[in-house]
Amino acid sequence: MRQTLAILLTILLLVPAAPAQTPHDWNQVEKLKLDDPILIKLWNGEKVRGDFISVSDDQMRLGAYDRHSFGAIRLREINRADIHRVELVRRDQHLPNPKKWAIGGAIVGGAAGVGLGIHRDSTEEPSTCGHGCWLLDGAVGAGGGYMAGLFASIGALIFHAFRHNRLVYEDTTSRSPHIH
Repeated sequence: MRQTLAILLTILLLVPAAPAQTPHDWNQVEKLKLDDPILIKLWNGEKVRGDFISVSDDQMRLGAYDRHSFGAIRLREINRADIHRVELVRRDQHLPNPKKWAIGGAIVGGAAGVGLGIHRDSTEEPSTCGHGCWLLDGAVGAGGGYMAGLFASIGALIFHAFRHNRLVYEDTTSRSPHIH
């Protein structure tokens, strides 16, 4: 038993320790995939959002979103010395489209309203709307369904907004911001 334990301890001492993958390793940035959405926080306080393009030992290239013109993307190269943090922006590809949900809700609500209106018209005496209550009930149902679909999709979008990004790299050396 002692001999087996001594052999195991010797083997453990001879095996090199596996390098830990921490967010302080620049290698983590090299594992990003083309077009991954990232957020870079620079030492000067600036935040740069964009899509990852490539990385080398001393700089990163990305398609940065231009704040001044909506939707425009420009190539940006950032020196590694200027980067404080790199985060992978989490985005869900299955986010609800509020317009589609609202239209779907209007269709379902309108169909239900028309069905209820037809049933009401066929079973009751003619009311103030005559035998055309199905039209009014359909319009009310469509409006209610539209609003329900819209509010449901907005609620899902708000819930998604509280998801946090994943830290890929952080430089923890204490530096003063670079002045350009």
